[in-house]
Amino acid sequence: ACSHGRLSRLSRLVLAPPAFLAPLPLLWTGGASGTGILLYEAALLFLWVRARTGSPVRLSAALLNLAGVLYFFWLGVEVTLLRRGLLSLVAHLLLFTALAKLASLKHAGEARMALLVLFLVTLASASSSTHVASLLYFAAMAILAFRALSRLAVLADFEEAPPDRVLRSVPTGGVAAAALAGAALLPAPL
Repeated sequence: ACSHGRLSRLSRLVLAPPAFLAPLPLLWTGGASGTGILLYEAALLFLWVRARTGSPVRLSAALLNLAGVLYFFWLGVEVTLLRRGLLSLVAHLLLFTALAKLASLKHAGEARMALLVLFLVTLASASSSTHVASLLYFAAMAILAFRALSRLAVLADFEEAPPDRVLRSVPTGGVAAAALAGAALLPAPL
């Protein structure tokens, strides 16, 4: 159980950078409420600090189910009383789901699912913005996501948590540069 706890703690630390950055364009485009993003970032900071200090938060399935049911009531309030747009409703649901996934990580499969939810938050953020600064956002998210995906792949190969130096060394600068350059060049002809 101790090694799985360390693996889930490391998974949270690996996922934190893209999780912090993913919803930020929604703040400027009005794709999600400022309060919702602030609450998300504050809860994410709490989860990250707890993981950094070695005492990660791990919510039980019962508590997550209760939070999910309560969120559906909030979703009803958003639809009927606040009358927010579809993007805002979806963005808030994705932010809630991302936090729930990050707060309940127990094994590698859940970490990959959390990364998928963060990808969906990134898509929602990208779809709401057409400013040229979006290219900087895409570049930053590509770097952070590639690094997170590489490190999660390393964590999936270990029964027990690897030494910190192993995780920090993945991906190497050359591999990251080659992969990201290839990803940028492939769609160029299209």
